[in-house]
Amino acid sequence: MRTFGFGALVFVLLCGSGTSQTPAKRVLNLDDLNRLRYVGDPECSPDGKWVAYTVAQVDKEKDKRVTHIWMASWDGSDDLQLTYGSESESTPRWSPDGRYVSFESSRDGETKGSQIWILDRRGGEAKQLTHLKDYSI
Repeated sequence: MRTFGFGALVFVLLCGSGTSQTPAKRVLNLDDLNRLRYVGDPECSPDGKWVAYTVAQVDKEKDKRVTHIWMASWDGSDDLQLTYGSESESTPRWSPDGRYVSFESSRDGETKGSQIWILDRRGGEAKQLTHLKDYSI
């Protein structure tokens, strides 16, 4: 009788562990990987109050990775996307006064190819700084 009781207890415990509250694990798939965002290239502003950085994500419709420039306050309370569009931007760098962020992009402008652009960190349109022909940065 004692053996039956111990066996029944083990059976109940094993069956109960399968119905626990933990969610079922699943295998990562391509959609999961496409939703991942990759953060990189952090650059602190001269006054130390802001960090400019890049965020890359896969654009499934265009079948390519697109990177944009973001900035966050030092304490993480503000997080703002600075650039948008179909072309990637990279390498954010602050002006010495901390008012502007420059970056590299192949976006449509006066000159084709990779160029340096500058953007007021408070908003507005980016302006093309370099006009290098037949050259990629």
